[in-house]
Amino acid sequence: MNKLLAAILLALLLFGCRGQRQEQLLVGIIQPSIDHLPFSLAQEQGALPARAYRTISFTSGWELNEALCAGRVDVAILPFSYVWNAVAAGYPVKTVSFLERETDAVIAIPEIASAQELKGRRVGLLKASTLDLLWRDYAQEQGIEVEPVYFRSPNELIAALQRGDIAAASLYEPLITRLKNEFKVLHWYGERHPGHPCCDVAVNRASLNPAKTILLKELLATLSDISDGNSEPDSAVLDYVSRRYGLDEAGAGEALRRSGFQTGLQEEGIQFERQMMLIALQQGYLKRIPEVSEVFWDMEADQP
Repeated sequence: MNKLLAAILLALLLFGCRGQRQEQLLVGIIQPSIDHLPFSLAQEQGALPARAYRTISFTSGWELNEALCAGRVDVAILPFSYVWNAVAAGYPVKTVSFLERETDAVIAIPEIASAQELKGRRVGLLKASTLDLLWRDYAQEQGIEVEPVYFRSPNELIAALQRGDIAAASLYEPLITRLKNEFKVLHWYGERHPGHPCCDVAVNRASLNPAKTILLKELLATLSDISDGNSEPDSAVLDYVSRRYGLDEAGAGEALRRSGFQTGLQEEGIQFERQMMLIALQQGYLKRIPEVSEVFWDMEADQP
């Protein structure tokens, strides 16, 4: 299908007859996270116009996942563990692409010199999140037994860390960079699992009509164009990240160097997620591991 024909079809589906309301794709994001950077940047640059793509912000993965399952958003950029849990619970949720990778680490109070010194200490986790599973994978490999302390949102976790209620926390960018003067990074999870997916693009298939499906495909194509993975960010991107996340230019560069973005549904990413969900099963976070075909929807392969 050439670009002119695609544009005509998109216009017909979105606008219909004169006077009809234009369709919008409702996209949910987690506000403190850098995981939605390609999406937000595309909107900033006008590649995804607000009249067709409306952003709804949430403060935690739990809140966003509940909204996705309920159909209050059509699309969500969120940690993959929530998607697997939603599928296991019977919701019509699917992952259509990986997106954000490697932004996560365990940080600790300054007097902790190594992860081994966390033995017997209190470590803050966002329960059943990818940060929880990545910590457990790392702690098991290192033979570290800690007292887990669970939180529902990153803001609550950070407040507990700053009060001294916990000695360490599993967290992500840009929050890690914001806290670099108060706490130290003990381990980047990307060192153990290079290029691992963390936050994916997921959809509620029940909320997708033909017009929204076209918008979704346009969204994925735009994210693919922006998320080239390894290129050095230019000054415009650094400026945007500084403004969006409240960082100076040096901090923006540091956060971006620890953040990867790559779309697609690569087999190694699928198997990594399944490996992490086996940990979730052991922890009792879900009752079964869904089949891969239940979790992922390859839209490119599913063409008529």
